[in-house]
Amino acid sequence: MEGILARYLGVFLPFLAFVVLGHLIVRSSGAWQLQQSALASPHLFRRVLVSSAAAIAIILGVDIVTGGDLFLRPRSPQTEILIGLVLVGLVAGRTAFKAIAACLSRSTRPR
Repeated sequence: MEGILARYLGVFLPFLAFVVLGHLIVRSSGAWQLQQSALASPHLFRRVLVSSAAAIAIILGVDIVTGGDLFLRPRSPQTEILIGLVLVGLVAGRTAFKAIAACLSRSTRPR
């Protein structure tokens, strides 16, 4: 169990640290161009952290369902196909959700 936790933390913690430190550098920079940009926005920072948490949860979920084939014991062709299927499924689901939401908002809009 310690090896599994160390492997996950060894990848996810540096990524999250990179995001947090990058945001802090932009916010504390003396360059007004950076401070006025969207990169310094707390709203964007929250969205990035929530998206990262969702991605980590998806990776962990797929890894648990597949018995570790995605991340703990990756095998080149199978792992690439599995990652591709997960990404295609997520993008297709998001696209379908947005399309359905747009259709519903148009149909319920008063004329």
